[in-house]
Amino acid sequence: MNLRVYLYNVDDISTDDRLQNRRLGYCEGGVMARILVVDDEEPIAKLLRNILESLGHKVDIATNAREFMKAIQGTPYELLVTDLMMPEMDGFMCIQKAKEIYPNIGIVIITGSAPIESDKYKKAKSLAHRIIAKPFNPMDIQAAVATYFESKRNL
Repeated sequence: MNLRVYLYNVDDISTDDRLQNRRLGYCEGGVMARILVVDDEEPIAKLLRNILESLGHKVDIATNAREFMKAIQGTPYELLVTDLMMPEMDGFMCIQKAKEIYPNIGIVIITGSAPIESDKYKKAKSLAHRIIAKPFNPMDIQAAVATYFESKRNL
């Protein structure tokens, strides 16, 4: 038996027959993805973990370079959600290391520091599936992750 699970925004659940178009997440066999969240601000990392776990994903967090290196070398991840500006190891270094180990890992960047016209933003845009500005709306995180996995599934 193959289990198929769909996740919806609670506000969308009604008698509307078009719910199919409003899915936030999808998984085959009831198994969602492994995601690594990297942010030096622990409350933000925990918030991101809670948002992603609410969609059924398995989420680990790292708040410094040591935790990131331990996590990335020990667990196969499908998606990296990372801040750009962090001490010790910035988001670009995290992305580079993650891509060395998992060439097909997806990238979502969370940043409050890179203006759209900056070279740093342009570099980030070339590496990431999606860039989300801080402060962020949890629905933006859910939508970015859901669209990443939906696009991956359609390849």
